[in-house]
Amino acid sequence: MQKLIDAYRRAVVENYANFSGRDNRPDFWWFVLANFSLSILISIVATVISVPVIGTIYSLAVLVPGVAAAVRRLHDTDRTGWWLLLLLIPIIGAVVVIVFLATPGHTTSNRYGTATMDIAGDPGYPPMGGTPPPPPPPPSGDMPPPPPPT
Repeated sequence: MQKLIDAYRRAVVENYANFSGRDNRPDFWWFVLANFSLSILISIVATVISVPVIGTIYSLAVLVPGVAAAVRRLHDTDRTGWWLLLLLIPIIGAVVVIVFLATPGHTTSNRYGTATMDIAGDPGYPPMGGTPPPPPPPPSGDMPPPPPPT
């Protein structure tokens, strides 16, 4: 749940209209999931209270950060954001753009910035720029052996 909140906050609050840089796959898709979930929740609430304009207002509010996140995601795959114009082609354009957005990003720097992958090569892990937990210590000789299985 925290990944959803962090990805949404990062895309909508911290990078509202930031069309430069790169977004890795997990950050982008967590934002898409959070946005989709929130849209459904707002739609349900708007239906219950009979004010359908709430959904329209929300959609307009997240239009710019949604496009900006998609552009940054395309930058991670070393493509320009203008590829989003393929969405104007019915069906085929959407399929091509989804494939581009789902493609792994470059592991090295490209013309849009430095790589968004961690040292291990796993995009988005550890999430939010943290560090992975240290490996467990090796067993020392003064510890008793584990009990035999029963």
